[in-house]
Amino acid sequence: VIGYLRRVGGFTESRLRAQFLQSRDQALRQQLNKIPQGGSQYEWMSSYLDVTRMQLFEILHHYHAIFLDQGSDGSAISSNRSTNGNEFAEKEGSGDAKEGAG
Repeated sequence: VIGYLRRVGGFTESRLRAQFLQSRDQALRQQLNKIPQGGSQYEWMSSYLDVTRMQLFEILHHYHAIFLDQGSDGSAISSNRSTNGNEFAEKEGSGDAKEGAG
């Protein structure tokens, strides 16, 4: 859906990001409202935390996959990682990404 909206050009990138987060927030709240109120407070809190944890992981994962693969200037960012997996380099950057120790 985001790819289609980008192609038709009806939204700015920042508006797409805001709309995505607003939609995901609404979905998270709906999931939290489905948690049964009966039972102990411990069970309710445990379920609340589980749903929140899982949904936030999904939101962050999808946000990263959709939006953070592009830099703020629109250039694509590659996840070229060194052997220790900590450095990232831009695809069309200056090539300053460190290579892993040998």
